[in-house]
Amino acid sequence: MSTQPPDERDDLYYATVRRLMEAHAYRVLGAARLLGHGVQHVRSIRWMKVVLVRAREAVDHYETIGRMYEAFAAQSLEPVVLARLEERPPAFTQDVEELALANFLYGRSAWWIFREHEQCSFVPYREVVLRIARDLGAQQALAEKLLAEALAEPGDPARRRAHLERWLRLSLASFGRPNTPGSGYALTTGLRRRDAGMVIRDYLSDVLPHLQQAGVAVPPLSGLGLDLPASLVHPSGAPSQPEEESVL
Repeated sequence: MSTQPPDERDDLYYATVRRLMEAHAYRVLGAARLLGHGVQHVRSIRWMKVVLVRAREAVDHYETIGRMYEAFAAQSLEPVVLARLEERPPAFTQDVEELALANFLYGRSAWWIFREHEQCSFVPYREVVLRIARDLGAQQALAEKLLAEALAEPGDPARRRAHLERWLRLSLASFGRPNTPGSGYALTTGLRRRDAGMVIRDYLSDVLPHLQQAGVAVPPLSGLGLDLPASLVHPSGAPSQPEEESVL
């Protein structure tokens, strides 16, 4: 898709870039808090180290976006993100099974989201996104191993299903609603590569086999109450707007 050349970019373009930075910073700092809180559920020192390293990387990503934001907007990013975290606190986990699901599903959705901005027309952000996507990609194999180990132990099927529904819903909601005006503008200006609906399809094709291999029964997507592509949900589903902070 063709994009606007730099001399045609206007205030809306730069306001959109700013919102993009704020949304991504909110996401990575929320992930750091999620992981930091969840380390209490981990029993082995090996996985405790992995979770803490992931939390530290999320903080590093937040700081990287913050430095770019301050250079771009001439103000600190921190008050904006902290206010948003106060308004929409990050979800926390209750046990190691839920932590493993959250780490896998939410971390994987973040990787797919950041990849959609690897060719971002705002070059400073493109460079930051490439680094973050690379770091997130390197974490995927460990997330899969933690998921497999945590779910290999006997557990309460109903509780496990509730955890899966919760984090599948949160991860899908984080992609934003498909075919919105904001998404269309981001596409035409080259800020993102594809609409949310296309990315969600790839994300589900990626994660569902891992969940099935781990012995988790995936619930019908129509029951999650999200505005998803029609081809992915049962016709009787009743989509609604995601509660999660969406990313363009």
